[in-house]
Amino acid sequence: MVLGLKWDAYPGRINETWVNINEPGNYYGMCSELCGVNHGFMPIHIRAVSKADFAKWVAEAKKEFANTDADKTDAVRLAKTDAPVN
Repeated sequence: MVLGLKWDAYPGRINETWVNINEPGNYYGMCSELCGVNHGFMPIHIRAVSKADFAKWVAEAKKEFANTDADKTDAVRLAKTDAPVN
């Protein structure tokens, strides 16, 4: 399977795109722009999974990364006080 995708980045703007991959697996590529001295070290790795595996990952990520105690987050604490961030 060959994937082709080109999407330019613009400062101050968030870009999103998606691709429908029919076969789960690992796909590798490289950056297609001359981004600077580290251009050669910008590999791209896409891990394509089934819809069921993705749904399972989303459910687990919601539990793992959910903010259950919003008042203790650094951003909220700093906004309310001058307390330093640990």
